[in-house]
Amino acid sequence: VVAQVPIQPQPTDIPIDKPKLPNPNPNETQNVGGYY
Repeated sequence: VVAQVPIQPQPTDIPIDKPKLPNPNPNETQNVGGYY
């Protein structure tokens, strides 16, 4: 079950978080990614 959880949110969170959070601060991008 551990493999299914990180595999589903990873591909959907990574591509959506990166382009959606074009913040000038690299610290904020990591914080938001972890929250989402």
